[in-house]
Amino acid sequence: MFTGLSLCVATPIIRSKFILLRFLLRFVLAMLFCGAMLRTEKHRALLTTGGVMAKVFKRPDSEYYYARFTIDGKETWLSTKCTQRKQAQAIAEGKEQAARGKQNVDDYFSGLMALISRMPTEEQDIKRNEYARRLMQGQSHTLPVAAAWQAWLDSPLKGNPGQMTIQHYDAIWRRFATWIAKVHVEYLHEITEAQAQDYIADLWRSKVSPRTFNGHTKFLKSMFKVLRVKAGLVANVWDNIKTMDKETQSRHNFTPAELKTICSRAQGAIRYMIGIGLYTGMRLGDVVPLKWANIGEDSITIIPSKTKRKGKQISLPIHPVLRTLLDELRKGSGESEYLFPIEAAVFQKDNSAASKGVFR
Repeated sequence: MFTGLSLCVATPIIRSKFILLRFLLRFVLAMLFCGAMLRTEKHRALLTTGGVMAKVFKRPDSEYYYARFTIDGKETWLSTKCTQRKQAQAIAEGKEQAARGKQNVDDYFSGLMALISRMPTEEQDIKRNEYARRLMQGQSHTLPVAAAWQAWLDSPLKGNPGQMTIQHYDAIWRRFATWIAKVHVEYLHEITEAQAQDYIADLWRSKVSPRTFNGHTKFLKSMFKVLRVKAGLVANVWDNIKTMDKETQSRHNFTPAELKTICSRAQGAIRYMIGIGLYTGMRLGDVVPLKWANIGEDSITIIPSKTKRKGKQISLPIHPVLRTLLDELRKGSGESEYLFPIEAAVFQKDNSAASKGVFR
């Protein structure tokens, strides 16, 4: 009776031990399998890398760590140019991966930036700009500085400015193109924001007024915007250029005494320009390009530059004193169609230069 009872109690215990033993056996087999897989992967990796991973070490005669790795049975040694072991190891592994062709473009770029960051501070920006220019030279869209003006003229994105406005813009562009050529820039995308700032500093040193300064910077910004796609511009270097506050001084009318002094001392073409302006109220910008075809028997017919876009023509009466001046000028003007041929030629190239030349 007791024997049967003992068997009944022992049977579950034996069964539990058997289950535990079976679990342990499966666990051991699983671990052995995983170990075999790991050894296989490690072996495969060693075969792929030539059996040796990148190692770093120091030579007695150098402060830098050297890297050593093997590819296809060929051993490579190189200096990491680094004195920190951790950084040297990272560089060594990067060099090895690059040699095996396993790095992508982003890996190369990260490595390049890391190398630049270890350069002297004053050299870092120079090197970044150099690489940026070299990278951009391979882009699909480029536009030489020498061809930029014609490209702007040909683009419908510029709108429809009048001829006088285009001449004004042309003068602005020629000044900038002359300046940028001195720093050996060939393409529009090579112009940096730092160079744009250097240019406006040069422009301001030339003693231009705030209004003229703003006119130059606004046009250049607009021009680069128009040519952005054609020139392959990543950014507009003029975007961060601020306009100058206009501190324009008000102009007062000449007193009779001042007019008498001016007229008595004026000589040459300026004497006739003053006379025309005095008796008609015309601006200098309308007087300088006058043609004899504009001069009638009793009136002067022009389209003022301020309303030229609208094409509004006006007639101004000729005062007897002005008629005397015009007849006098006609006798000495030769065969030219212009009243003031020399000044008109300058004006056609740069209307601001004409006024500076007249009143200098």
